Amino acid sequence: MAKKDLPSIDVVLEEARRKLDFQFEQLNSLDTKASIVLGVAGVVLTIVLTSLLSGHLGEGTNLQLAKTALVLIFVAFALSIVKLWIKRYHRPPKLDRLRSHYIVEDSEVTKLRIIDISLQAINDNDKMLNYQTWLVRCSYIILSLGLGLLAYLIWRVV
Repeated sequence: MAKKDLPSIDVVLEEARRKLDFQFEQLNSLDTKASIVLGVAGVVLTIVLTSLLSGHLGEGTNLQLAKTALVLIFVAFALSIVKLWIKRYHRPPKLDRLRSHYIVEDSEVTKLRIIDISLQAINDNDKMLNYQTWLVRCSYIILSLGLGLLAYLIWRVV
């Protein structure tokens, strides 16, 4: 296969690399956001649980509001843990496999194989990114609802 047969192969290969790098930047960003939810939810859960156990939140409606907020914040906490727990994404190519299978191949054939492997990884990672983005968004929304409910409760008590 001559270089003139595939004049844009280097461009396609570079774009595949850029897309994979961008996906990993997105994954790192989602990890940061999930960590923020985890930290805030953990602190608030501790405060609300302590207040519930010590009886400072009263009874009746206030107690029900506090319990509802506690459940919402716990769900946000759990969703962020699930997001941080998921580490199934692909970062091709595996260099040892390239070395063992393609070391004697024409460079264009090897580049094509890297592009194929990268495209599969990009597609798989996109699915995982969508799911993880959904988890983070849900955790932010649910945490916000729980914190809003707590703010209402505090406003109501004070």
